[in-house]
Amino acid sequence: MTEKITNVPKLPERETDAHKGIFGKILIVGGSGGMIGAPALTANAALRSGAGLVRIATPSSVQLSVAQLAPCATSIPLPEDDPRVFYEIIKQFIQPDELWDLTNDQHELLFKLLDVYKEAVARQEREALQLQLLLSQMGQKPGGGGGPPGGGGPPQG
Repeated sequence: MTEKITNVPKLPERETDAHKGIFGKILIVGGSGGMIGAPALTANAALRSGAGLVRIATPSSVQLSVAQLAPCATSIPLPEDDPRVFYEIIKQFIQPDELWDLTNDQHELLFKLLDVYKEAVARQEREALQLQLLLSQMGQKPGGGGGPPGGGGPPQG
């Protein structure tokens, strides 16, 4: 059975001297090439529901597209290939004194996000070590001017 909603409650009136910082801050991390809608829709919904400050952290390759779909939110460009940046964004957005105001569910979510971050960094470090091992087996240095082992390439030094 589907119920049609005909009366949506209005947001409470805001004080004339109020500012956006006191009505809640939301950080949305998401988006990728071909997937720009979700972070923009989420930002617009957050603003319509009364959030004061909404920021979208999204890969730099899609940041402008996401920003155009959610012009009232601010956006932060993320590097495409470094999971460590997520931790930096969290540090910038959540101030230490605000951690005391988080609910248990919010603390749990934050710790889950940090676990995902740690796993991504560990995976990236494993891949870098595997690449170094592979290159050393081929007789090349990481970032060096490759050529076949035993000559043919520019001198290494």
